[in-house]
Order: sequence, then C-alpha cells, then structure tokens
Amino acid sequence: MKKKLVIIVVLLSLLVVCGNNVLASYVVKDYKLKTKKQVKLFKRHKKDPLKASLTSIIPGGGHIYNGRADQALFYILENVAIAYTYKMTKEPFYLKAGLVIKLLEMSSAYDLSLQHNKNLKKAIVDFTKKVEISENHIGLRFSF
Repeated sequence: MKKKLVIIVVLLSLLVVCGNNVLASYVVKDYKLKTKKQVKLFKRHKKDPLKASLTSIIPGGGHIYNGRADQALFYILENVAIAYTYKMTKEPFYLKAGLVIKLLEMSSAYDLSLQHNKNLKKAIVDFTKKVEISENHIGLRFSF
C-alpha cells in the first residue's frame, strides 16, 4: 500500500515537471536584447539556473528562488512524506524514490529559471518597444 502511494507521488512529480516543460515549449522565439539598457535590465532581474538547481537541495528552495511557492510547497510535502515513510518502514525503496523526487525537483527548478529568463527577455523587448527610456526621463511612444 505504501509503495503504491510513493509511486503515485513520483508520478505526480513527473506530471509537474512535464507540465513545466510543456508550458516552456510555448515560448518559441528567443528574443535578442539590442541595447545596453536592455542588457542591464535583463542582468538585474534574470534567474541563474545553476543557483536554482543547487538551492533545490533544500526542499522547495529552487522553486521559492523562482517565485513559485505553490510548487515549492508540493515538493516540501513530498519530501516530508517520503522521509516519514522511510523512517517508519526502513525500506531502501523509499530512499530511491526520494532521490528520484529530488532529481525531478532540481530539474524542474532549472527549467523554471530558464523559462523565467525567456519570458523576461520578451517582456523587456516588448516594453522597450512601447516606452522610450533615456537617461533623464521615460516617455511613451504612440503610433497611429
């Protein structure tokens, strides 16, 4: 019974990770940053995929880093459930399941940061098309 529950939890983790990858595939175009101001803005707000993966060593850490508290809570609860089940049964199966979940969590955090960076580039390019940024002021461009 407990092994079936763990298998279900691992499958749910795969669903979460695959769901992130499916959503990430909708952003096809990779936007190019053309001005120094765009690059500066991007560097200030981008997420580091390696940092996201490494902070996932702490349950939910990579997802919190990426601003996804909902997914972080999901992974925290998974880790607690696996640890509790292993403590009660002492079966090595649960250690392997925990390792698989941890690898899925790290992969998911990595993908989320890549997706964040793609969306950030798109937002910066779209924003700078609509707004003229200069040293002294910000002005709107109107096209009729």
